[in-house]
Amino acid sequence: SHLGDNAADIADPTLVLEYPLGADAVDAVAVVRGDLARLRPGEFLNDNLVDFYLKLLTTDDARSALLAKLGVGAADLAATVKVLSSHFFAKLTERRVTNAHASHAAAHKRVERWTNGCDVFDKDYLLVPIVDKLHWSLGVVCHAGALAAQVAADRDGD
Repeated sequence: SHLGDNAADIADPTLVLEYPLGADAVDAVAVVRGDLARLRPGEFLNDNLVDFYLKLLTTDDARSALLAKLGVGAADLAATVKVLSSHFFAKLTERRVTNAHASHAAAHKRVERWTNGCDVFDKDYLLVPIVDKLHWSLGVVCHAGALAAQVAADRDGD
């Protein structure tokens, strides 16, 4: 169907799909008509579109050009790569009005449930979507476990 040309389309909450498909899908992303309207020239991407695309690239053996190019399956990729939600970085770095100088521990507490029981320090790569002033970037943390070990060693004076 055709999307109209007015701003009301962006606010349309009509569900188009949930991805991944299936009743047992984990962390499904809901895409609504308003999200699709954001794919028009001159519009800005939103968190749903970024999350949907990263999930498609990293979890869909049948449709992912990335997995095909790498020659690996989604399960193999998941063993070494963790894709975080587009909300992760904003939540990690948010400042509380009552505490302008939030500690590292407080920042960790805000996002610790977002890793879904995954030990991020066992992953080779963490993919972190970041939006700042309507511009998207993808942060890639390489070998977080080695980095954490080095930081701990530096603190201990080794």
